[in-house]
Amino acid sequence: LVINAVSGVEVGTERTFSICTKNGLPLIFVINRMDRESASFYKSLENIKDSFGDSVVPLALPLGQEAM
Repeated sequence: LVINAVSGVEVGTERTFSICTKNGLPLIFVINRMDRESASFYKSLENIKDSFGDSVVPLALPLGQEAM
């Protein structure tokens, strides 16, 4: 599922998550638009965890502010 770094988790994301979970499908979240002003990887990660639980774990982390 693709998450916009500025707008965060949206209704369509929640609906798709629910359908995938109900059908036993594996999921991966991708945070995009990190180059936008006011985009924050860590705020996006917290937003995803708040919406979908603490089992969400980052596989890659941006290094330094320039990477965000």
